Amino acid sequence: MYPIEQRVLKKLIYGATGLFTIGALLGFALMPIVTKTLVGFGDLLNYEKIIQFYDLGKVIEFLVWNVIATGLLFTYPILIIGLVFTGVLTVEDLENRRKQIILALFGITAIITPDPTPMSMIVLSIPLVLLFEITINFSYKIETAPDFVEIRNKMKKQWKTSQSNLLEYGNTN
Repeated sequence: MYPIEQRVLKKLIYGATGLFTIGALLGFALMPIVTKTLVGFGDLLNYEKIIQFYDLGKVIEFLVWNVIATGLLFTYPILIIGLVFTGVLTVEDLENRRKQIILALFGITAIITPDPTPMSMIVLSIPLVLLFEITINFSYKIETAPDFVEIRNKMKKQWKTSQSNLLEYGNTN
């Protein structure tokens, strides 16, 4: 790898680690709200008539998977930045599809948060929307930064070379 590619990769790894940690901490902070709501529904449904089985292992597994899911969800800017970096997406694409992406973020958080109240969904969605807006600004810097332009041009050159090699290989067989 070239030194500039190593620097970019190092920044992406640190960024992904930081974003995952923030997401996991937020997911962990939401757990009291989620469990309180779920237990509250048991009270609302007159839980004396409903046999509730609380297995500590299942509860811990539920909490761990929710924390991991929110942590992974918070790393989506790295995916977007990678798509912008490779030229698959542009800042203009992100700005034009802003409403759809925000709606998709709300939909994903509605699926990830297990309680039926909108409270935890909104608490999780607001940072994700802010993260998306920051990602758009960062993507603009990527599109205009000389280091990234140089790497992108090298990637395009390598891509064209590998395509021509594949075409030559296909024609010889």
